[in-house]
Amino acid sequence: MDILHSMLKWLDYNRGLVAALVLGVIASAWLVGCDVKTGSILDPTRQVTPSQLDREITTLQGQMDKRASAIKTMEAEYNADVTAANQNIVAANADLDAQEALRLKLIEIAGGIGTAVASGGFTAPAAIGSVVQLLTLLATGGLVIDNRRKDRRIAATAATASATAQ
Repeated sequence: MDILHSMLKWLDYNRGLVAALVLGVIASAWLVGCDVKTGSILDPTRQVTPSQLDREITTLQGQMDKRASAIKTMEAEYNADVTAANQNIVAANADLDAQEALRLKLIEIAGGIGTAVASGGFTAPAAIGSVVQLLTLLATGGLVIDNRRKDRRIAATAATASATAQ
């Protein structure tokens, strides 16, 4: 009993030291025994350890890389569509210009014949010249139409071959 009494007396005199030692032991156990945690990147309602956070970062980086790759693919497809559209615009404008030139040539020929007839100067050489011009103009128009038809046939054949190859 004397030992117990002297221990209790020592504890009473050194309350601060005892309290500090007890708090130190508790804090050490907490620091050593508990993992550091933070909020999850993927699930904000969950707490994760540093190693779990590293795995989440790796997963998130992989997802972002996939999205970046998909965006780059979509951008390339968009650029290809823009290039094709621009080529179609140029071709359409060239076609319109050719049709306009053909129309102007027809008007010019018809105007030349009309003027020659109205002035009374419609002679055989003038008629032959007008007919030759008209035939040349019509032949040129026919060649343009044939070339357009051939281009469409070639494009259709190429598309079929491309689809078959895939």
